[in-house]
Amino acid sequence: AGDARGRVADHVDRVGERERAGELVDRAAVDLRRRVADREADRLDGSSGTYLARFAEWANDPEVAAGVTLARQVLGVERMRDKMARHAARQAYFAIVALDGNEPIGNCGIDDISTVDRTGELVIMIGDKRFWDRGLGTDAVRLLLRFGFLTLGLNNIRLRVHAFNERAIRCYEKCGFRQYAFWPDSWYHDGELHGSVFMHLLRADFAAG
Repeated sequence: AGDARGRVADHVDRVGERERAGELVDRAAVDLRRRVADREADRLDGSSGTYLARFAEWANDPEVAAGVTLARQVLGVERMRDKMARHAARQAYFAIVALDGNEPIGNCGIDDISTVDRTGELVIMIGDKRFWDRGLGTDAVRLLLRFGFLTLGLNNIRLRVHAFNERAIRCYEKCGFRQYAFWPDSWYHDGELHGSVFMHLLRADFAAG
């Protein structure tokens, strides 16, 4: 646990700037900033209020929450902060900031990090609906993958996505993820049961892409 905590915590706030090595990343329209669980660093430059307050607002928006695998419960700022702090050794979370306006628009991270197995689970949410369908989620995923593979040294990053979330699935496929499992009738939403798609990306495939 100590080794994981050190490797996850010792990165810089602005992942995008440090990882801008290739043409693909140079074109990114977003940056990933700050460990959002930090009490002293949850206020973003140029924003009003704390980032976690915005995160809570997004997470409690039914339209936003429908597209991600969040727990179906009302989430408050302190509860979210405490939960993230408890698991800080096994996760790395960032605010997604649109470079056009320096505005936080969502969050993403790698959860359940194992430095032994070199695996982790990608999670992402574009909470500000004004920025949907603009390709910013794809930019954020690609930056996060560079961080996971090149900074944390992971070998396999997985994710779970609702089968009805075709927009997200297209984004993940564009970033190189491949489906490896399907879990039918595993998510209840809007009066119906829906399936879950499990996808993964190997470091070798990421480098080859």
